[in-house]
Amino acid sequence: MDQADRGRLIELTRFAPGGGHCFIAPLADVPPGDREEDPFGSPLVLFEDGIALGPPHSLHAGIREAGGGRYSHWKDSLYLSASDNSDPRVNRRRYQIYVPAVRSGAVGRALASLDALAEGYTPAEAYAAVERCLAALYPAAKIGEDLKSFWNEREFITAYRMLAGDNYRALERKWTVYNLLKALDSVAGDVAECGVYNGATAYFLALGIERGGRRRVLHLFDSFAGLSQPGAADGSFWRAGTLACPEEVARGNLARFSDVRFYRGWIPVQFPAVAGRQFCFVHVDVDLYQPTRDSVEFFFPRLQAGGMLVCDDYGFDSCPGARRALDEYFAGRPERIVHLPTGQGLVIKLDPRAAAAN
Repeated sequence: MDQADRGRLIELTRFAPGGGHCFIAPLADVPPGDREEDPFGSPLVLFEDGIALGPPHSLHAGIREAGGGRYSHWKDSLYLSASDNSDPRVNRRRYQIYVPAVRSGAVGRALASLDALAEGYTPAEAYAAVERCLAALYPAAKIGEDLKSFWNEREFITAYRMLAGDNYRALERKWTVYNLLKALDSVAGDVAECGVYNGATAYFLALGIERGGRRRVLHLFDSFAGLSQPGAADGSFWRAGTLACPEEVARGNLARFSDVRFYRGWIPVQFPAVAGRQFCFVHVDVDLYQPTRDSVEFFFPRLQAGGMLVCDDYGFDSCPGARRALDEYFAGRPERIVHLPTGQGLVIKLDPRAAAAN
């Protein structure tokens, strides 16, 4: 492993008063510290007689007013306070900083973000470190806001973990369809899903029905043999048979719910079985162009005014065919596709009379 250095201890010998309990030590031959655009960037650890002080990255006002070992490596200086707020110039204690080993390149920058976290780090510090790691390793990716209240929805999270384990990549999409469906109590009709896999999204659709104010049937369509053969519009990400899951797994995950009906077969073979039904919500998650187009062409005309169609794959570069299918179908129609930051595409069915009047 290439390393710019192997980690070292540096003795601090010069301190200048910084006001209140704060003293300032100039640093040389040390990577730049925290700054406005990266307030948790420094990996340095400060020791007083071999004992780590902290918290690091403290506000300078806090160092001056409260002290107690708080410190901040800001740009090219260290702002510090002694553990008992004494004067480090005369208290006969030894002050050292540890500069962690730095790995070169993007991995090195990511690891330095984690090394900067001291024991007892705050959630905000941890989140900022994760942001810096992601920015170093995968610049195109963007992490969302911290402190989302639905992270504390214990019943929902417990159900999600039962279905998906510790893979939380689809958590926000499941939360989205669950809440969209719950918002449709004023709209009559059943619920349908095209592309069921293990029943994880269907579980939250069924839960939304259960907690809503109307009795609805949940209709589930899947071959349970994985994807069909991708076409020219689908790119190179998928292969035939990918995402196969036994029907028994999905049935087991949904066993606690009533009014759930399974239709096994390739899309759109089983669609005529529900040709006479009306729907308030349709979830399309079939990844490829042709089954997405077939699903939208069949179900959107049967969607009630005010009802919603959600394409799970619309905003993902791995599913160009699904996006093309929606874009083509709604081109020239009054409805617009809402590209959600979760990657889903949402369409709300307009009242045909209102659309004609406009």
